[in-house]
Amino acid sequence: MTAQQQSPKQRGTVMSLASYNMVAGGGIGVMINGMLLSEWGYHVVYLVGGPGIILAALLIYAVTIHSSRAQSEETAR
Repeated sequence: MTAQQQSPKQRGTVMSLASYNMVAGGGIGVMINGMLLSEWGYHVVYLVGGPGIILAALLIYAVTIHSSRAQSEETAR
């Protein structure tokens, strides 16, 4: 979801969560990938990361569809 899809009261929260996730995800990702690389090599990074990216994409798709349906129902009222 983007901040433009949210009400003005929620935009600050959405933007702060997005910013936090970018910073935290970058740090955590580097740490986990470093541990995986040092223990098992680069192939494991792709085996772990690939399904994670697919899962994240499906989750984003599901949330977006749910959000757009909720907005459509709210607009129809």
